[in-house]
Amino acid sequence: MAPSAKPITSPVSDAWYPTLAVFMLAIGLVLTASLFIFPPYVLKILQVDLGILTGERVNPKAYPLADDQLTTTILDLVQQAAQKGTTKTLNRGISEFVVMAADTEPLEILLNLPLLAEDKNVPYVFVPSKQALGRACGVTRPVISCFVTTNEGSQLKSQIQQLKDAIEKLLI
Repeated sequence: MAPSAKPITSPVSDAWYPTLAVFMLAIGLVLTASLFIFPPYVLKILQVDLGILTGERVNPKAYPLADDQLTTTILDLVQQAAQKGTTKTLNRGISEFVVMAADTEPLEILLNLPLLAEDKNVPYVFVPSKQALGRACGVTRPVISCFVTTNEGSQLKSQIQQLKDAIEKLLI
């Protein structure tokens, strides 16, 4: 006579089955809901706001790209002295330096500015986020480019000169 088969036993007691079922259901619902609550464009904004924007997301054509510390310094100065209308000011020769957003889509709409800036001997730099650039310019919308200019006797003249030197070092 053949030996009888052993019954299959579970390492979890039967009392835990309802709790585990509710727990698994909750995890599934949270994961499913997160797909609807956080669509991809919201996740991208969150990544930019949290400073998690990686070099993989930035177009390699966006050169020179400011590092985190220089970006913070640039945005602080932009907040105090920036204006929009980059092409006109470059043509008029009143720009100290130009700031452009590296996450502009398509980036090609900005790529005439570095050529114009080089012709006018004006330094330029890319910062990672157009959202952050917009906030620094004092608007709620994303801004893809701006310029910084000084007036005679401006208190920011020395800061602008230091930043111009730092940007020119990136270009070398």
